[in-house]
Amino acid sequence: VAIVADNVGGWVADEVLLSRCRLKLLHARKCMQAVAMLVPCGCFLLLCGSTSAGGAAALLAAAIAASSWSHAGYAANILDLAGGDAATAAQMWGVVNTIGTVPGIAANVVTGRVLAAAPTAAAGWVRVFSTGAATYVCGLTAFLALAQALPLPTSGAEKAGSCGA
Repeated sequence: VAIVADNVGGWVADEVLLSRCRLKLLHARKCMQAVAMLVPCGCFLLLCGSTSAGGAAALLAAAIAASSWSHAGYAANILDLAGGDAATAAQMWGVVNTIGTVPGIAANVVTGRVLAAAPTAAAGWVRVFSTGAATYVCGLTAFLALAQALPLPTSGAEKAGSCGA
């Protein structure tokens, strides 16, 4: 599901937002990231009241599919900031990937403890998915407030053939 949604997201960003609607690059990135975070947030909130396994699976699949649109938002924005320089992009990806890995590891432990401490399994999952939804809102708020689409200054001469050269 995510691979199809990911390709649709790329088409929406490039063809619809940038070409047809003529949005600025930064606005297109922010629109794509908003979808990539608000749809899963909504799915997580709906999961809090889900009573069927099939409904829960569908909501999780929708959340994963929609989150793939971040490849045309946040993920593509890193390449924008690198200014076409592959070495800079690789270094930036290394930093953000490392920063994102630690909470990803900790989330498994915290989820287990939240579920164990809850009075019922249902109450535990409500806490888990509510926390996930709140995390999406905080992350989107930060991205919308801080994202830039201009290349960061480099510490040397522009490389021949790079964007903006």
